[in-house]
Amino acid sequence: MKNITLEKKLSYTDEGWNYYRHTIKEDGIEVGYADVVSHPDYEEAYLEDVDVKEEHRNKGIGTAAIRALAKEYGYIYFAPLDENSQRLYDRIAHEEPAHMDHDAVDQGFGVYYLEG
Repeated sequence: MKNITLEKKLSYTDEGWNYYRHTIKEDGIEVGYADVVSHPDYEEAYLEDVDVKEEHRNKGIGTAAIRALAKEYGYIYFAPLDENSQRLYDRIAHEEPAHMDHDAVDQGFGVYYLEG
């Protein structure tokens, strides 16, 4: 596993929902970020975006960050924006069953989840 750390900072709150920016660092160097939305009344979180700087991509950093976020939040779900992110999520996560209530975030490529 990559030697990454996540620095969590509350960006803002809206109607009880907390929006966090997690700065992704590898060996103390900032290499990207992940944006997560959570609510204190729910035992899940939504990964809005994960972005690794181009020069640090294809090294497992995004995968390590998503897995670390799943551990932190217990259950994290996310929706691929395109076929590239869908391939990544197919490798590291599970597609949510049809009965889950996260259809609103589906971008046409399904909804995936990881448990921590």
